[in-house]
Amino acid sequence: MLAISLTLSMSAVAMSQPMPATGQVTVSSGDAPVPLADPSSARSRTSFLAGHLATVEDIDRMKARYGVSSPGSEAPVTVDGLGTGLTPPTEDQWSGLVGELVVYEVAETPTALPGTLDLSTDPAFPKVGNQQSQGSCAAWAATYYSYGYLEAVDNGWTGASLGAADELMSPAWTYNMVNDGKDRGSWMDTNMMVIRDWGATTMALMPYDQYDVERWGSPEAFREAPLHRALEVGIAPHPVRPDHQVLHRRR
Repeated sequence: MLAISLTLSMSAVAMSQPMPATGQVTVSSGDAPVPLADPSSARSRTSFLAGHLATVEDIDRMKARYGVSSPGSEAPVTVDGLGTGLTPPTEDQWSGLVGELVVYEVAETPTALPGTLDLSTDPAFPKVGNQQSQGSCAAWAATYYSYGYLEAVDNGWTGASLGAADELMSPAWTYNMVNDGKDRGSWMDTNMMVIRDWGATTMALMPYDQYDVERWGSPEAFREAPLHRALEVGIAPHPVRPDHQVLHRRR
């Protein structure tokens, strides 16, 4: 299964397949499954993806392109009472991506991709939500919509489009882990790194609250999160806007 979900100026891509008892992982692109190497290796690839772990030089180029926010930066702008929130990482957060973020090189896709894709009637696509005044847009884009859709497809969920809380990934789970306890916005990569390292929990166990930017979740949420964990997170050149493609692959 190869799924692509466009979000703002970034696209999140994940490849997902349950792990067989043998420890081998397979990825399907709609035809025959493609075997992957040991999932513990960050260099496991399908035939059309290659890459390397981000170097200091890679991160410096991203910093020059997207900027660096300060730990004491002001709250994101609100528009008609609704939050925004896409904020570049801090210096420490950028440094934390060195050797962790994968820089992909996409040689070619296995099949031609359509020019447009309408997921509005797909029962796995999360019901449209509302971040309200909180600056958590990157968490909603990365965790709730992009990764939430992939998790729903992977698990065969059909209630996501209807708003079933136990079939929706919680944006509060990742946002509250990366915002230093303040409503200061966040970045797609850092939200996805939480999904790689900790997994993600559902809205049933961590409901969204626009006024709560500190709570990290209950013991039950922490027990559920590893069931929804990504294998790796990276970036790849976008055919139209370079460096605007963010990828993560599920375990």
